[in-house]
Amino acid sequence: MEREPVCDRVVFRAVRPAVDGGRVPLRRVAGEAVEVEAEIFGYGDEVLGCALRVLAPGEGEWWEVPLAPDGPSGVWRGRFEVASPGLWLYDLAAWVDDFGTWQRRVEREGVDAPLSPGAALLERAAAGALSRSRAGHARVLQGLARSLRAGGEAAERLRLALDPELGPLVEGYLDRGAVTRLPRPLSVRVERVEGASLAWCALAEGEPGDAAVSARLPAIAALGFDAVVLPGMGLFDAPGGRSEGGSPAARTVAAARAAGLIAVLPIPLGLPAGHRLLSERPAWFKGTGEVGADTVELDWTCDDGLSLWQWVAQAVEDWAEAGVEVFYCAAPASLPPGFWEWLPAAVRGRRPGIAFWALAPARSEVAEHLRSLGVTLYDRPASILGPADLRQAWMDEPGRSPSARELAVTLDRIALAADDGGREPAARSALAALVLAATGSASYGLLEGDAPLETLDPERSRLLTRLNLLRRDRRVYGPGAALRLLPTEEPELLCYGSLRGKEFFVVVLGLDDSRPRAAWIEVPLADLGLKEEAVFHVEDLLSGVRYLWQGRRNSVRIEPGEAPAKVLRLVR
Repeated sequence: MEREPVCDRVVFRAVRPAVDGGRVPLRRVAGEAVEVEAEIFGYGDEVLGCALRVLAPGEGEWWEVPLAPDGPSGVWRGRFEVASPGLWLYDLAAWVDDFGTWQRRVEREGVDAPLSPGAALLERAAAGALSRSRAGHARVLQGLARSLRAGGEAAERLRLALDPELGPLVEGYLDRGAVTRLPRPLSVRVERVEGASLAWCALAEGEPGDAAVSARLPAIAALGFDAVVLPGMGLFDAPGGRSEGGSPAARTVAAARAAGLIAVLPIPLGLPAGHRLLSERPAWFKGTGEVGADTVELDWTCDDGLSLWQWVAQAVEDWAEAGVEVFYCAAPASLPPGFWEWLPAAVRGRRPGIAFWALAPARSEVAEHLRSLGVTLYDRPASILGPADLRQAWMDEPGRSPSARELAVTLDRIALAADDGGREPAARSALAALVLAATGSASYGLLEGDAPLETLDPERSRLLTRLNLLRRDRRVYGPGAALRLLPTEEPELLCYGSLRGKEFFVVVLGLDDSRPRAAWIEVPLADLGLKEEAVFHVEDLLSGVRYLWQGRRNSVRIEPGEAPAKVLRLVR
């Protein structure tokens, strides 16, 4: 389709941050800043004015933040803080600054420059001030215009024309004329601080109200987890309940809170064969289930599918009213795209703090679509533990903030139990994935496999607990952390670092401990304010061992049978 002609006088290029050309929202945490930059230029020699326009959730009017040029590069920069959860919008606005352009001409030509165009612009600005009931500013601007038009000493009139305080005053009242904006606003999905760097665990078995599930929750909390995805069909069990203590699911949620855990409810793909909705809403199900079947699958695209969707949305809001604001789907691609396009928008219009989590589907285009709708996806770390180019791509994915990198791992019976030195390949791979998720992911999830977490070998239990507590203390990863890959010549060691204030953390992850692995890594001493040959202390936060390092290059080593990683804290 041919584009309609637009009288734009300004060009935007390389607008950052933006994910997938702006089709996918950025991710930030309440209280973080969004740093925006763009190449902005016109074809002529005019002076430009640029602003960053921001629309907060629930507000009807945009507000502006000035953009400032970064030297002669043509790059303009600005920032704004996202104070509350929800979907924020931001846009760029650029225009030709007529008064600034005239001042530049006067500066170049001196006493030979015509002053009457500037006087006319001052008069227009004075009219704008009057229309906004700013009579005092209008009188000042009118007086300056008369001074420029009057005869008199040229040097004095030149001084008035180039007064640096004049431009900002005029800008506030002078009509901008043609303003260029982005083709469509960009968006930022903002989460609550407490939900931004969670370590969560998804329990594999149980039903709402199951006493065995409630009994397990203190042990899950003792492992350092912040949240738990409860098993069963709790979303379909109204929190109001059928007894004085609330519904069975409500009692399990209460038990999670008592253990200090955030309760997360799954969006089920089916319901137990005896659930009351099978008789009340038979059209919602794919048949009545085979004889002896435990679960009957929901039909999300049935003829009465809209009522099912609305029922789920109401259940989400009922649970949000009861204090549950996170909902999880293990297989989001099993639900139709229209469901995801509708549900988050429908419930967040009234409750912007609600979050939807899901395991990332295999198809990248499906994952991108879900992310664009504000669904937090948890990737599997298999590819990141593979070739080095994939690792770098994961670290450097354009437009992804620290809070947009999430991983989920599964620990099964092999990974949970002790073995001969930890060299079982499946166990080694699972533990490497666990360390990567815990130290390199803004938020991570652990999925129970074929054995409960309470059966963890004591040494691995200590490792998991220590990793989670380091995260909770924001000592390894959290809001504002940015990872950088540290190249090594040893392909079986994955090293990456994170600068947090005056501390630099280095994670050394062994991918194969069949023999000792060693490598040299480079420490960014300049970022720490250290000289090239500085001597500094290093502490392994997992083992408590301390080292003394000197200079930019230092060696790291992982021994067979020891912990699969080192989490090193470098102190100035």
